[in-house]
Amino acid sequence: MADGRMALMVALGVLLLAAGPAAGQSVERSLAVTVLDGDGSPVPDLGPTDFVVREDGVRREVLRVERDTAPLQIALLVDTSEAAARAVVDFRKGLGAFIAAMDAGDRVSIIGFGGAPRILAASTLERASLLEAADGIFSSAGTAAYVLDAMSETAEGFVKREAARPIMVVLATEGLDHSYTDATSLLRTLQDAGVTVHTVVLTGRGFGSNPVRGFGGRPGAFNPLTESRGAFDSALAQWRIDRDMTLQRSPLLTGGRRRDLVAHSGVEHTMRDVAAEIKSRYLVVYAAPRALVPPDEVEVRMARDGFSARGVPVGAGDD
Repeated sequence: MADGRMALMVALGVLLLAAGPAAGQSVERSLAVTVLDGDGSPVPDLGPTDFVVREDGVRREVLRVERDTAPLQIALLVDTSEAAARAVVDFRKGLGAFIAAMDAGDRVSIIGFGGAPRILAASTLERASLLEAADGIFSSAGTAAYVLDAMSETAEGFVKREAARPIMVVLATEGLDHSYTDATSLLRTLQDAGVTVHTVVLTGRGFGSNPVRGFGGRPGAFNPLTESRGAFDSALAQWRIDRDMTLQRSPLLTGGRRRDLVAHSGVEHTMRDVAAEIKSRYLVVYAAPRALVPPDEVEVRMARDGFSARGVPVGAGDD
């Protein structure tokens, strides 16, 4: 009996020794992180001790920090509905300024969402063709916006291409949206695809409230894009809720930022700021225990006051 117990203890010891190294193994995971100071400007020259990373509330060791210089895949989504008619010239300038500011290795596409989403410039490195496409955008009379549909289709395209650094910049007016896409599902899709979303939203009076000829552009005619009446009430309310929630929540959930503009004359300057922020991202690499189930929540914060950090995972490690 004693010999049997001894044999069992030896066997258990061998198993524990064998399991010990495996249990202690760790993998490297990475976050693309934007750090801003109190004025909203990017912060340079940060290192590992400046960042705090937690997975499901458990702090992880930050191994190294470097500038995120990997090529990006960027989709510029622009409102080409009738509501954007007064802003279209500044939209062209803003798109052009953004394209010119990005690095030569970044692939960029342009998608319009006045009516059904349309590819105005396919993903390319060619700046000349992108600038030509940006300079040729126009608003389509009689069309409503379909921004949620455009975001959903773009996210699906990123997934199919297995984009490593997908970024979506949405240039929109405020108001109703006629998309068929569910807002909650879209937000989940954006997170799962690892897309960083930036939104620039025109909130001034007159945007999103233009008459739509397709619904009777004559004075006094009922316009379902801007009014609630009878059976349209619940649908119109949901359209507005979905659009507002998506434009507000998608940047918060994906490490991007929403910027509101009252005047469309500020679009060009704002798009330059968006480009500068994207180009200033850090790659924060940290150690995590090997696990079959990925963490539900990854949080990045700054170790000192006065700075804010927003990050998005850019790789799942070797799990």
